[in-house]
Amino acid sequence: MATTKIFITRTETERAIRKARDVSEAKRKGEKHPESGMAVLSDMSLKGLRLINVGGVASWVLKTEKHTKTLGYLYPPHDKPLTAPDKAREIAGYVKQLLIADPDRVDTYLDAWHVHKDHNKAMAALVAKADTWTFEECIKQMLSDRQKPDSTDVLKPLSVKDVNTAFNRPVFDKIKKTPAVALARADFEKARDEVREKSGISPAIKVVAWSRSVFDWMVRHHSGQSGVDGKDPWWELLHAPYKVKAKTRRPEVSDIVRSLILAEQYLDKPLPGRAIATAGVGAGVLAGLWWIVLTCQRGDAALSLRTYNLVDDEQRGEGWKIAAWEAGQMKAGVAQMLPIPPRAANILDQLRKRAKNHGSQAWCFPSDRDDEKHATVSGVYRILYRLAGKDTLVQKAKEPKARRLKNDGSPRKLPERTSRQDLLKEAGIDWWSGHDVRRTLQMTLDNAGIPGGASVILAHEMKSDINLTVSMSERQRDDFMKNRVAHITSAAYGAAQYPRLKAEAMRIWTDLVLDEYERQKHVVFVPS
Repeated sequence: MATTKIFITRTETERAIRKARDVSEAKRKGEKHPESGMAVLSDMSLKGLRLINVGGVASWVLKTEKHTKTLGYLYPPHDKPLTAPDKAREIAGYVKQLLIADPDRVDTYLDAWHVHKDHNKAMAALVAKADTWTFEECIKQMLSDRQKPDSTDVLKPLSVKDVNTAFNRPVFDKIKKTPAVALARADFEKARDEVREKSGISPAIKVVAWSRSVFDWMVRHHSGQSGVDGKDPWWELLHAPYKVKAKTRRPEVSDIVRSLILAEQYLDKPLPGRAIATAGVGAGVLAGLWWIVLTCQRGDAALSLRTYNLVDDEQRGEGWKIAAWEAGQMKAGVAQMLPIPPRAANILDQLRKRAKNHGSQAWCFPSDRDDEKHATVSGVYRILYRLAGKDTLVQKAKEPKARRLKNDGSPRKLPERTSRQDLLKEAGIDWWSGHDVRRTLQMTLDNAGIPGGASVILAHEMKSDINLTVSMSERQRDDFMKNRVAHITSAAYGAAQYPRLKAEAMRIWTDLVLDEYERQKHVVFVPS
């Protein structure tokens, strides 16, 4: 290990970054680099401050007689970035003092400093941490309060999911660990802008709305424990400087069907240019996409259909089925029962049987990865993203895996994705999403002379607290299903559910889709 004493300047940091990048690139290619060993620059301006470069990582480290603390990183990109020598000396000076006064709290100070980039705010976080809630604790408390039946402002299940989605993003990792009282408007504006950049306008607006909601709830109900007293209600000035543009996409039925057929072609082979030779489309998620197209239900609700809520229509018979959703699953908060025509039921049965976890006792559309969970909207729509080549060229693994080695012990070269091919564009298909299909349904039924049909299908009362679990015995399950079928059939034919209008509208829509499918595939689906 070589140690060089020097007044570290920007020249040295830029050189360190280049070196770390070169070493990292060589490691990625499985090659050796002559400068991969440890090199240390010891700063002559502040005793103990070092710039260490080893194995493709460049970092600032403070070393004293008893402690060694990493202050931040120059390379690779990190959630604790620190490149400027002046900043490194500044934070090193504060950490040095804190190591003498209270070494156990240095890590907390560094976490807070990297959130705020400000010493005073980082110190405020140390004071606040002892007896007030972090932002994550505030979120959990609000969710707990507002899910109680006697709450003054009850959250619907979909809203709870919205809250979790808003804050379960990497950009909120640091913010959630920080005491709420130590946070500032700038922290949330930065998070909002990053969400806008990576996920779009609507998710960014939700981040703003739910952030304000959490702080408002703390002020009104948990001011003492959270430390949020409302004297400086900066969150009220937190806004999203943009609005969601009204979407007008309305895909042609022929394009929707052509997309589904295109997806079918990759059930048994990889998509073009992919590094891994596995099927490009899973049968389970394709069944979910078909289900969203045929029923035009919102993705979350459509895919969360329980097995016991898809039953034979005993009154209509002839292969008809009824799909039912509880009020809490629907955005409008009203239970929905949808008649499923025989042809649609038949093709869906065929697709579902091909799914990896077919036969799940819990979900009609179980996840391919975990049969105890239902398929997700993102997983289903990923079919379209992959067909359009919109997914990232390099997929990050949730858990890093050890590199496979050659016989000589050197790492094998990883397969590389060779292209980003837009199969939809090549097939002359404009981009569309499941929600766009709802507009096509509206136009189709308007043209068919039943404009009210779209409203009842799109869910513009049946209640049950029963949760069918896989722990039931076969007899219990049979008895439950018999009662469930009768209950759903009875509820579905109530006046509030507009059964005749729904059935006619569903027949027209699903026949249009399946007729087009048969025309393009030259096959005929006969109800079983």
